[in-house]
Amino acid sequence: MSALLNLPMAAFANEATEVVIDDAMTPPITASTQKGANQPESIKDPLEPLNRKIYNFNTSLDKAVVRPLAVQYQEKVPEDVRGSYSNFRSNLREPWNAINQLLQGDPKTALRSLGRFTINTVTSLGMADAAKHLKLNAQKEDLGTTMGYWGVKSGPYIVLPIFGPSTFRDGVGLVFDIAAQPQGYTIDNDKVYWTNSVVSGVASRADFLAVDSIVQGDQYAVLRDVYLQQRAFTIANKRGEDASEGMFMDDPFQDEELYDEDIPDTAPAQE
Repeated sequence: MSALLNLPMAAFANEATEVVIDDAMTPPITASTQKGANQPESIKDPLEPLNRKIYNFNTSLDKAVVRPLAVQYQEKVPEDVRGSYSNFRSNLREPWNAINQLLQGDPKTALRSLGRFTINTVTSLGMADAAKHLKLNAQKEDLGTTMGYWGVKSGPYIVLPIFGPSTFRDGVGLVFDIAAQPQGYTIDNDKVYWTNSVVSGVASRADFLAVDSIVQGDQYAVLRDVYLQQRAFTIANKRGEDASEGMFMDDPFQDEELYDEDIPDTAPAQE
């Protein structure tokens, strides 16, 4: 099962959205266990035939190339080194997290993200999470979440080559998420840049190796439902709304349905 290429936007560029699954505590996930699994496919996944083809391509690429590399990475690279590299990559995202939090009208959390970036960069170049010991925990953000916060609807569910599950809104946001990564501006050597990108993708895939044995049944349907529900929950929680409502759009092909008709001048108050 392709946990890198078919889990929410993990991997080569964007780690803002993750499906968090504890292998030791989570029973096997099947399509029947997912709330909303009985939603009509034409509503939540109108592009399913095309999406499944892309999903199969991602899965084949994962089995042939990415997963074997991830296994070797996990087995051959010491855990401390892997942890330091993961912290370093996460630290580079903190300024983008802060920008999105400001756009969401949450300056307090934005200051926390900037504080994390400053502390971790000064103390260890971001390779250790010293800020966590000061109770400054990370809160990952992406532009898709920010757009959802301001009322932009998700649009149709899509599976992107390599990046995996997304929606029209999140796919647009992903373009800006990638462009905002500092690696593109600080690494002049193309070989170094692409080597770093590939290693980042392999490292992200290694983080999801434990998920392979958890998802059972129609893996495409399971991962789709998990993705849509987690995104809906995250955005609804930020807006102070009931996450159980509006899990899926009514008609993703009607342009007027892609956006709320009346987007408020100001976002919902933070709780």
